[in-house]
Amino acid sequence: MKTELSAAVQISRVAAFAEVAVVQTRPELRHLCQAAEEGVLTQDAISRVVPGLTSAGQRHLQTHCRYLGLVDASGRLTPMGRACAQTGDVPVPEQGVYSIWVAAHEAFGRRVLHLQREETDARDNDPSDLVPISDLVPVGETVCESVVSRGERFVIRALRAARGEVPKGRIHDTPGEATVHWSLDLACGQNERRVSGHLRYVAKQTTVPFRFTLPPLAEEDVAALISRWDTRWDATRGLIAVAYDGSAKAGMERFRRTVSYPSATLPGQGTFSNVSVSDAPVGPGNAVEAQDWATHLHRDRILASRGYMTDLALRTLFEEVVSNTPLAPFAPSVPPLPALLRDVEALGTTESRLAWWRLATPDHLTWML
Repeated sequence: MKTELSAAVQISRVAAFAEVAVVQTRPELRHLCQAAEEGVLTQDAISRVVPGLTSAGQRHLQTHCRYLGLVDASGRLTPMGRACAQTGDVPVPEQGVYSIWVAAHEAFGRRVLHLQREETDARDNDPSDLVPISDLVPVGETVCESVVSRGERFVIRALRAARGEVPKGRIHDTPGEATVHWSLDLACGQNERRVSGHLRYVAKQTTVPFRFTLPPLAEEDVAALISRWDTRWDATRGLIAVAYDGSAKAGMERFRRTVSYPSATLPGQGTFSNVSVSDAPVGPGNAVEAQDWATHLHRDRILASRGYMTDLALRTLFEEVVSNTPLAPFAPSVPPLPALLRDVEALGTTESRLAWWRLATPDHLTWML
C-alpha cells in the first residue's frame, strides 16, 4: 500500500544587510573548549592551553570566546562551545549585504539553502522596492549548509536595520524551483522525504541542481494516514470497503486495487494533489456486497473453465472463490443453478453460450437418470 506524494516548494532569494557567521575549523579554540573545567572556561583552564599568557590576555581570550558564542556571560560553555570541543568548528561573525536563498514548505518550514556575499553599490539609494523580510529569512543559531557549495556552512544570526526600523530587503525574481517528494508505505509506516530542484546562482550565471533529505515521520503516524484520507477504511479488517468493480480477470481476485484521491492532507505536512495509492487492500463492506463479489467471481471462474460443471464442482469452485478472502466473514452462498444459467445466458457471448451448456448438461443428465 504505497504512494508517492509531491508538491511545489517556494524558493525566495532575498538581498539583505545581515550578520552572519561562517563556520571555520579552529583547532586552538577546540583545545580551549576541551580544557573548560566542568564546562566553565576559567583563566586557569586557558593558562594550561596557552602557557605564559598574561592575565589580561586570558581575559581578552574569554571575551573573544563570548563574542564567538562559545561561552555565556558566566564563562560556561554554550551548546556551540560544547560542539566546538568535539569538532573544532566555530562560526566566525561578519556583516555585509548578502543574497540569501530560502526554501519554504509546510513539511519543513523555512530552510536557508545558500548564502552569497554581494558587493554594495554606492549609487543604489532607492529604497522604494525594499520590503520587510523578517518572515522570509529564518535567523538564530542553526548551522546551515549550502546546497551549492558543499561543505560551506554558516549561521544567519540577525537581519540588521536602523534603530526603530524593521529589517528590509530586496526580493529577486526567478530564484529557482524545487519540489518536495515523499515516498510512503501506508501498510508499515516506512517513509522517505526529500527535496530536489535547482537554484539560479547569480555568481556563476548558471543553474545549479540541489537535493537534500528530510527526517522521516513516525511510522505509526504514517500508518494511520489512510484512515484520514478514506472514510471507507475498515481498521478492524485492514482494508478499504468497496463494491465489486468487475476488474478481476477470469475470476482470479487479489483483493488489491490502486485507489486515487483528488487531494490528501497530511497534518502539519501540507496538502498534496492527485494522490494515488497502489496495492491497497480492498473488500466488501457488507453482506450484500460480499454476495455480489462472490457471485461475479464464481461466474467468471465458470466461464474460464473447460469441463462440465456438476453441482459438486460448482460448490467446490465457489468455496475456492470465498475461502481465506475478505468475502469469507460474510458467508455468501452458492447461487442456485437457474440463476447461474440466466446470468450466463444474459452475457450473449460465444464463451457464455458454451458455459451455459457445460452448466445445463450435467443437470439434464441427472434429471433423466
